[in-house]
Amino acid sequence: MNIKMKKKTFKCIVCNKKFLGYKINQSKYCSRKCYYKDRLLQSVKKYKTTKNHLKKLSKFLIIWLVGFWEGEGCLSIKRDYYNKNTNKQHYKFGFLISQKDKQFISSLQTMLGFGQSRIHTRNGFGSCYVWELGDLGEILAIVEVIHPYIKLKHRKEQINKFLNNYRVKLLTNFKQK
Repeated sequence: MNIKMKKKTFKCIVCNKKFLGYKINQSKYCSRKCYYKDRLLQSVKKYKTTKNHLKKLSKFLIIWLVGFWEGEGCLSIKRDYYNKNTNKQHYKFGFLISQKDKQFISSLQTMLGFGQSRIHTRNGFGSCYVWELGDLGEILAIVEVIHPYIKLKHRKEQINKFLNNYRVKLLTNFKQK
């Protein structure tokens, strides 16, 4: 059974161009470029709100968070996909803290007031609970705040590399708005 769907005219929320799309996916963007530009602008907004929220936290809580992240945490940058036509790579970011104690992860999320918690199942190793940030703006904000308190050499190098590569990309867009 072949159902024909009619295309509908939509308006891109980034560049305001009109384009044809299907009602089923409720298109908001006329192109992948507009989609990524909007994602970057959303990251800038999250950077600003997260940075303001982190300024209100006590120094003791931030130092405690740094110590815990140095031992049980992870800053990940994974290649999401590679576009052969434009020769561009797209990445996924993650700032994580994992723990077997569910109550600890949920109280961490409550204390900080942002981030998401989930369960992570590992084959043969059982499961653990994870508190994570996946937005570049949130990650950049927390990394900038914890940076001065990091003691481990390999963690400091990891953070410096991240800041040097991604601060410029986000803050350049931040200054435009």
